[in-house]
Amino acid sequence: DNVLADLDKKASETAATSIIVNSTFCGLMLAVLFCWGLRKMGRLYQTERAQQRATEKRVIKAACAAITCRFSMVMVNLRDFREHGRLLSHELVAERGELLWLHDYETAKEFLSDYVSIFFSHQWLGWVDPDENVEQYPLMVKAAEQFAEANGKPFDEVWLWVDYVSIPQVNDYMKLLAVETLHVYVTLCEVFIIVAPPCMHRGSLERCDRETYFTRGWCRLEQYTRITAFNGTKDMYLCVEKGDIQQVTDAGLSDALSVINGTFSCCQRGHPKGSLCDKHRVIDTMLGLYIAASRERDLSNSTGIWQLLQRERTSIYPDEFFGTLTHIADHMVENGLLEDVQAVKPLDSIVAQETGRKASLVGKTTSLDEVSQFRTRLDSSISHESKIVVDRI
Repeated sequence: DNVLADLDKKASETAATSIIVNSTFCGLMLAVLFCWGLRKMGRLYQTERAQQRATEKRVIKAACAAITCRFSMVMVNLRDFREHGRLLSHELVAERGELLWLHDYETAKEFLSDYVSIFFSHQWLGWVDPDENVEQYPLMVKAAEQFAEANGKPFDEVWLWVDYVSIPQVNDYMKLLAVETLHVYVTLCEVFIIVAPPCMHRGSLERCDRETYFTRGWCRLEQYTRITAFNGTKDMYLCVEKGDIQQVTDAGLSDALSVINGTFSCCQRGHPKGSLCDKHRVIDTMLGLYIAASRERDLSNSTGIWQLLQRERTSIYPDEFFGTLTHIADHMVENGLLEDVQAVKPLDSIVAQETGRKASLVGKTTSLDEVSQFRTRLDSSISHESKIVVDRI
């Protein structure tokens, strides 16, 4: 009996020890797992917060980009443009000393307030030369002349923005900066004229007319910019025949706003050399303009633009490209996080400058005298900046 009792006692002690050891081990394992879980959750939270902050920075940057000139606004005077005889490239017109450079948003806004400014939107009729057979140029000249006469302005007081003239064609880096500022140029011009006569594209041999114009991605972006910035089609015109200008109506606005669903040349050409699709390039631009419309929601509501943007939201801002960007923008606007949006100014001291020979200004009339005043301000600003640098040295 004593032997059995001892065995039972040892068995009980062994079982108790085993239970204690196992419990301790399990407790330690649970503690380790708990700590690992907390650390994992902490890292996930930090990653999520970092992603959220990055998205918020992207939204703020997009909002600022709506009024930031990444590349100077370059314009040509109607009097000079009439003498070209055809669309000349940016570089050729620069060599002629006929380009006006407005280096930032406020400078451009101030200068153009005294003149008639026209933004020409058109479909390119070739991969390299947009109007090789001179089919669109005559319509642009006549339309600009009509607006000059209607406003009682001489030709030298009418400034034009035309992509082939205003955007560098040789330097791809400068070209990209100008393209990324396209929406800003649209908002700065008083008049928006679509030039879309029936023609043939020299590269694709496809028909180009008013119908195809409204399907083009970049053309839609220009329309989207104009419509959201001006809350409608005010001062938007369509020209398909020389001398015939028609007011653009609200019909088909949803198509015009659906930029992502438009046709882009990069897609047609199969994205040569693996280049980034232009649809991805326009996302932040569209986001910035969406924010601008959201901040002016009362005015947008009165014209129906905001309701249209919301009603067609999934089509205009598809999740495939925008994800939650517009929703985050809505949240930031509602919480007042985008109230103090300002243009980015890398160099505030430079105001405006005209390219070309100084001699080209001699004999010009009032408007070009005004350009001379801007150049004087430029020289003064540069001298002041240079003095500051010397003083610091």
